[in-house]
Amino acid sequence: MPPQSLPPQETPSQHPPSGPIPLSPGHVMQQCVHHYREPRQSHHPKNIIGPGGSGSGQTVQGTEEQENRGTGRTAVRQGEDRPREPTLHEALSNIMGAYHHSQETMATVLAKFQKTQQLQEEQYLGIREELKSINTTLVTIVGVLKDLVNTRRDTVAQ
Repeated sequence: MPPQSLPPQETPSQHPPSGPIPLSPGHVMQQCVHHYREPRQSHHPKNIIGPGGSGSGQTVQGTEEQENRGTGRTAVRQGEDRPREPTLHEALSNIMGAYHHSQETMATVLAKFQKTQQLQEEQYLGIREELKSINTTLVTIVGVLKDLVNTRRDTVAQ
């Protein structure tokens, strides 16, 4: 069985993003591996030696997928074609797609940070003006109190 051909290669620069950049992990994976075909997984049961060892006669029903879980391999029976591995060009394209997406995400985060920083600076300047106003009011109150104390002294002294 000959390997299936893939659609023509698309680079990220051919389709510039439009609108807001989605940040969901599923979208990132979809963007990065949109042309990579997942390996086929067989779901045919296979006898696996049970907990009693090879001489116990106990077997456990399992699948090839379970047998190879965590190994990064897919079991292939004799006569079946191996799933096609991505070419170096495809792998590099996936990496570059992820890199460009991370650059766009960082630019979005930076823009949001700068806007937040600008808002904080505006709030700071507003608070500073309010504090100056309060300070002026307190200076005025202290001046009036000093005048009252001086007037009281003058009245008591007479």
